[in-house]
Amino acid sequence: MTETKKSDPWMDHKLRVMLAEYNSLRSDIKSKSEFQSRLLQIHITVLTTIIGAFLYKNVQLWILFLIPIESLLFGSWYRNFSLRILGIETYIRKEIESKVKEMLEDRYLMGWEHAKMVALFHMQPTEKIVSGH
Repeated sequence: MTETKKSDPWMDHKLRVMLAEYNSLRSDIKSKSEFQSRLLQIHITVLTTIIGAFLYKNVQLWILFLIPIESLLFGSWYRNFSLRILGIETYIRKEIESKVKEMLEDRYLMGWEHAKMVALFHMQPTEKIVSGH
């Protein structure tokens, strides 16, 4: 009697490791996204404070020059987190989702990152995003 791939203990172990990595990376994306959200709230608060101080407290004109400096810092941090999140999402899509689908011989499993890319770039579902083409 021959065993199928699905009952192979080594494949089960690899699958558990990949799913643990997937969960860890999704958690990392969530924490980075939450930090981006807090960063945006801080940015809006700082801008509002600077503009409010200028309009209502009759402070010096130089305070308005803080806006581009603060915006540059905010933009740099925000972009940095966006690139990190994109890198993690790409890794999940290309390395984890594609391998799990291959191992389980089911192309419809674990399609979150794939579906996001299809929606984001308005691609047809039949296009091979997972393979990078």
